[in-house]
Amino acid sequence: MCWKEMGGPVMKNKMFFFGSFNYQATHVKVPGFPSVVPSYIPTPLSDTSDQDTTDIIAGEGKLTYQLGPANRFEGYVSKQRYDKPNRGAAAGLTQESNSKELDTFVITQLNYNRVLSDRMFMDAKVSYNNTHFPLYQKTDLQPLTDQSNNNALYRNRTSSQIMFRRRVQTIANWQYYLPQFTGGRHEFKAGFDNGYTPEDVDTIRVDNVNLVYRSLPTATPSTVTIFNTPLHQVRAVNSTAFYGQDSYTHGRINLTGGIRWERVEGYLPAQTTGASQFFPDGLVFQGVTINGVVQNYTIQKDFPAVHGDPLWYNWAPRIAGTYDVFGNGKTAIKASYGRYLDQIGTGTPPNPNANINQQYVWNDLNGDLNFQPGNATWDGLKYVGGEFGALNSTNGLATAVFDKTIKRTARDELTLTVDHELFKSFLLDVSYLRSREKNPQGTIDNNIDLWGQLYTPIQLQDPGRDGIPNTGDDAPITVYNQNAGVTTTTKTINDKRLATRYDGIDIITTKRFEKGWTLLAGYTYSNTKVDLTSLANPNNAFVNAAGVSGGRRHNFKASGSYLLPYKVLAAANFRLQSGLPITRTWTIPACTATVTSNCTRVSTTVNAEPRGSVELGTLPTVDLRLGRYFDFRRDRVELSMDLYNLTNANTVYGVRTGTGSTAVRAGGDPTAPVTQINTWLSPTQFLAPRVVRFNITYNFNRR
Repeated sequence: MCWKEMGGPVMKNKMFFFGSFNYQATHVKVPGFPSVVPSYIPTPLSDTSDQDTTDIIAGEGKLTYQLGPANRFEGYVSKQRYDKPNRGAAAGLTQESNSKELDTFVITQLNYNRVLSDRMFMDAKVSYNNTHFPLYQKTDLQPLTDQSNNNALYRNRTSSQIMFRRRVQTIANWQYYLPQFTGGRHEFKAGFDNGYTPEDVDTIRVDNVNLVYRSLPTATPSTVTIFNTPLHQVRAVNSTAFYGQDSYTHGRINLTGGIRWERVEGYLPAQTTGASQFFPDGLVFQGVTINGVVQNYTIQKDFPAVHGDPLWYNWAPRIAGTYDVFGNGKTAIKASYGRYLDQIGTGTPPNPNANINQQYVWNDLNGDLNFQPGNATWDGLKYVGGEFGALNSTNGLATAVFDKTIKRTARDELTLTVDHELFKSFLLDVSYLRSREKNPQGTIDNNIDLWGQLYTPIQLQDPGRDGIPNTGDDAPITVYNQNAGVTTTTKTINDKRLATRYDGIDIITTKRFEKGWTLLAGYTYSNTKVDLTSLANPNNAFVNAAGVSGGRRHNFKASGSYLLPYKVLAAANFRLQSGLPITRTWTIPACTATVTSNCTRVSTTVNAEPRGSVELGTLPTVDLRLGRYFDFRRDRVELSMDLYNLTNANTVYGVRTGTGSTAVRAGGDPTAPVTQINTWLSPTQFLAPRVVRFNITYNFNRR
């Protein structure tokens, strides 16, 4: 890591500048990456880095100008370059199949502050930010997913996405202080916030296909999905907010009330997308069912602008109060309630310029595991001939009009807190937080009322936790098989079953630094409930969908330091967390000419056991630091030693949750023989071994 900064006056008492430069490199090894690849699969990037590497170069500058005692201007600019050649490095991926990320972030701001009187102040800001955020495919090979190896991805990423995001924002705030009115003191605040966020997204794919096969017992093709790439999409969000607040203090009580009004609009500018190999302009789908209506659907490449997609007007009230119980500043009761409106992203406006794709059974005629369309022809609904087999599904045909009855998602939060000084410099804080999600949104396939016509319940045999069929832990499971010829169109709905409900208790003790020592300790109990995590299709909604969600239920952390004689500082950090709830899943293979049983028409992943029915082990860590400092006039040198993971625990806190087998090599050694292990509960994340680090810090001109 390299950090340089510089600053100082340009004009005495009027103009000041500051600049900095930072280079930071992080290179880490990821368990299970790269995934083991069958010998017949090409790996042209196998000799490149097998680490998750991130190299960041950043620079910033600020110029401040004071125009008299009442006015101040400030300009700020920063740029960051983010280079990540193995973005997403994880088990199941290779150097070829993760993405290459090379993006830049630019932030520019102009601030103005003015003192209007001894009681009134205002500030305003105009800013422009942009992000070039590309995720590139790294080879010219067709992506290939291996259903026999826990859906490992070989040869390439499934697509390249090149995103360019911008944001123009204007903010103005006004503050006014009134020392005495209606028996108390008032602090008024009001403001305005407007933001415009457009985004361009270009999606491309090698040969416009994604392939799926099974490597065991022998290499067998499964499905091919064809896409309407290249795809150029343009979308934007415009938001405007006005807000006001009054903080009123009278004696031992303080009350703060505020309200926020927002207008938020999704907007689709007029746009044109590129010519497609498989879905050219004017191609007609004859007699397809879209939203329950049989119709012809014509591919188009030019789309007019769409406004109000969605258009919401919302109010969000907030209130808080603090009461000094005994008037001595040692015990306080606090309470607050607020409604927080969820912000929508540029992906919220449904776009008729959509990702259209079809999945077919793949007939790999020459056995080379590469798709060739050959002499295939369009019959009005699907391609016939070449390596196209039976059509499994058609997706993305929709008019993509936002349902005007959909309400904006929000959260209502209530907090209750008691602060009490147990004795001098020692504070106890007990808090309760209640959060309830309102009007949660979910994306579904077609219409829930039509699921009975689009899917058929069938009974399959779950191979169980050992992932091996026809063993003692096999069990029947009912799943929903998509019927032949179904055209799926996504739709956004409000459904309270998707609402997250959270209740938590925090107990925190703080010992301020005094007499050479300090302490901070806290315990958090969290209880998160949600009836359903997805309503995308009946498999998500009905198959082992009920159960436990959320993060770690119990969290305890304590850290403290003590200044020993001879300027020696000793510090410790202890953390104890309960395990995460996890769910075993099973990826059901697609039926093909060779896979004819225990399969579904379209490969799908279901919960094989109730959600969150298994909890990982408790996660404990202990870290220590010992240091000594030396002063030389105005400078200081500090020598210290850090000891991480004192007990050398190897607790597993991340695992694979799939069903089946996963190919690995011992220690990630590419020369070691391939071993098939049970996927379920195989570790992917665990505590690093004990580490000792020595540090030298030199502070110049210490004050």
